[in-house]
Amino acid sequence: MACAAVAETLAGKFKLPDSREMLIKAALAANRRIAEEAAQSPEKSGMGTTLIAVLAEPLKRGALLRWVSVGDSPFWIWRRKTRELIRVNAIHSLYGEMVQEVQDGLLTREEAERDPRNTQRNVLTLSLAGGDLSPERMDCPDSALQIDQKDIVIIASDGIETLSAEDISGTVRQFRKKGPEAISEALLERLRSLDMPGQDNSSVIVMTCA
Repeated sequence: MACAAVAETLAGKFKLPDSREMLIKAALAANRRIAEEAAQSPEKSGMGTTLIAVLAEPLKRGALLRWVSVGDSPFWIWRRKTRELIRVNAIHSLYGEMVQEVQDGLLTREEAERDPRNTQRNVLTLSLAGGDLSPERMDCPDSALQIDQKDIVIIASDGIETLSAEDISGTVRQFRKKGPEAISEALLERLRSLDMPGQDNSSVIVMTCA
């Protein structure tokens, strides 16, 4: 229900001239919609969702991407030239906090592995749940990210992260010439083949830059 409310709200907000302002206002409006739904229907109390909304502005060769991200759902770019899979968005979870602290030099990798937060690493530190949500905490960069022709965008729910980055990148390399739908289907089939107990629901969107 939270996802449906967010999708309906976002669809009606993509009209402002400044794309970054539009993305932020859309996320805030979606968060308010969740609060309203919960207030009107007690059974919906506590519902929430993560969010990744991406706008692509076509260029002569490639595209410019702007996004707003709330939560821990992954947004990757697979670079054709380097064959690298790059995580683009912030990770709003206890695990994400540790990743950032390692990057900032506040923790070593060994310390992060022993950190007590590992027992609750999937706990979100930010989501669309109808509560306080400030633009400063969202991941919505001031500058757009340029991607090149044949680069591949992958947006997914966090269930996809049962697969390693190497698995995902390898699947992209194997199926990229067959198109985005083939990549998406191959990733989901790879997940199914693992047959992991308690596997989270997984959704995947794949786009190839023309």
